[in-house]
Amino acid sequence: RNALLQQTRRKMSAPFIGPGGSEQDKSAERRQKLLARQKLLARKKNKKANAGKSPLVRATNLRPGNSPTSFASPRQGSTAFSFGEAGSTGTPRSVASAMSPGRPTENGGISTPIKKREGKMTNTTEVEKNLASMGISATYDPNPKKEAPETKKSTGLSMSEFKGTKDRMKFLTSALPPGVKLMCNVKRVNSGTFSPPIYECYILEGQKEVFAMASRKRPKNRTSNYILSMDKEDLSNKDSPNFLGKLRSNTMGTSFVVYDNGASVKDMTAKGMSLQMRKELANICYEPNLLYNRGPRVMTVTVPAVKGNGVHHQFKDSINGNGNILKAAAKNGDKNVVVLRNKKPKWNEQMRAYCLNFHGRVTKASVKNFQLSDDVEGDSVMLQFGKVGQDAFTMDFTHPLSPVQAFGICISSFDNKKIVD
Repeated sequence: RNALLQQTRRKMSAPFIGPGGSEQDKSAERRQKLLARQKLLARKKNKKANAGKSPLVRATNLRPGNSPTSFASPRQGSTAFSFGEAGSTGTPRSVASAMSPGRPTENGGISTPIKKREGKMTNTTEVEKNLASMGISATYDPNPKKEAPETKKSTGLSMSEFKGTKDRMKFLTSALPPGVKLMCNVKRVNSGTFSPPIYECYILEGQKEVFAMASRKRPKNRTSNYILSMDKEDLSNKDSPNFLGKLRSNTMGTSFVVYDNGASVKDMTAKGMSLQMRKELANICYEPNLLYNRGPRVMTVTVPAVKGNGVHHQFKDSINGNGNILKAAAKNGDKNVVVLRNKKPKWNEQMRAYCLNFHGRVTKASVKNFQLSDDVEGDSVMLQFGKVGQDAFTMDFTHPLSPVQAFGICISSFDNKKIVD
């Protein structure tokens, strides 16, 4: 082969002028033919050297880097991993080239067969061992397998265990124990063209959804008024044993109050003092945004604190009062209330949007998404709500909130707010 190449070079070095062109054109043509012949010989040599080896999936290119574990992407569509010593230099090599049996590798190791699979011997190198120890595959798979979705763990609280109405109501109106997180799904069901939608809350128990409560806006009211009930077919009767409470807003939609199933001041005056006075469960305030230039919503939620026996402090309406007792107590520095504020989303230049970390529980952008915490600078989140589909949402909450409080706060984000957004 070498003699043939030398003879060809000698022929090319001799001047030649033919009828078909100049000497320069003929020399260029001879060079192209020589290069083509050299490439053909190289391919035949590689084919003969690789004869008998088992075919491999496309391997990642290993490039020496400046650190023992440096990663680079040399071209689009491929991923390269570099595992070399500091300051090392050399030419790129592939995993497939380092897997020839009995041949020394570039890092001083010798590849040895370790296992037999389907009648073919599989070899390994020190580089592959390093890859396996770090959880990285030595072969490139253009269609990687998707990881299975994380199984939702049970919180130990089972709604299906409560069969009676009183037991279910006690569970829904009681604060969660410390350290327990309840995960729920909220579905918006359109009931008709001229009817307000129904919001249904389901508690996740493993892979199952257990219905907990529902809510719907009452028509023909001066302000927004939502009924909370344990029966999604009975959302209009406040005298029903399934009635949990209600959510009421002011005229501008900037303040909301969640009440239990007690009687209002008006009903107490009209029907006598035999009825039980209603209690405030939560007060939600949205900061006005008249010019719509303040970015995302800003909300403050005030809820009663939990006593040592696990029961919320009671804040009842007074006969001559105007409501908003929790808000007034928070202004006066009452220690029997807990003030929660939403975490401010951070602007992401790459996405050109405000972003919050919902840890995979929220997947759609929406103005309704929020996280409440008593320490907005910390990592703790007491209530998280966000959108995952066209009419699907998630609701996760912890102590000191009860399911009714959390559901009422989330329902307030659905209501129209004239001067908020």
